Amino acid sequence: MTEKYEPSPEALEQGLYVAYAALSTMAVVPIYFGSFASLKKWKNPKQKKKSKKDKDDSDDSDDEDEVTESMSLEDAYMFPIFGSMTLFGLYLVFRFVDKTYVNYLLTAYFGLLGVMATTQVGVNCVAPIVKLLGINVDKWNLTLTKKKKELYAAKFTILHLIMMVVS
Repeated sequence: MTEKYEPSPEALEQGLYVAYAALSTMAVVPIYFGSFASLKKWKNPKQKKKSKKDKDDSDDSDDEDEVTESMSLEDAYMFPIFGSMTLFGLYLVFRFVDKTYVNYLLTAYFGLLGVMATTQVGVNCVAPIVKLLGINVDKWNLTLTKKKKELYAAKFTILHLIMMVVS
């Protein structure tokens, strides 16, 4: 008969401290670096003096068409209403739909979300290397419109497609 291994209290406490440090680091570091990554890059004052022609040439940069969205006071007032409607909708779904189908839906949703997230992380890691190697990557625009109203717009490169397959 074999005996169970029980670690000493000191070893258990040391492992607990390592786990706490790892969790704290993994919680704080992405937020810290993400906050800096979300800021717009400071422009050099000399770049502001570029002519209109030079600005048109620089439109092909990676930062093109980054639209900053802001939230109005009315949007903030609508948050509790939308939150309540969402919770009530979830209540109805869990009440009247079989749990298996809800599980399938959530699995597909989080799977798709995971693929998109790892794709973007992969593109963010590979794009500087490709740029450093001097490889020109074509950009594609996919726009879905209906009666002159833009319903959906997507911009991607071959890197996005490759990273999506990899992820």
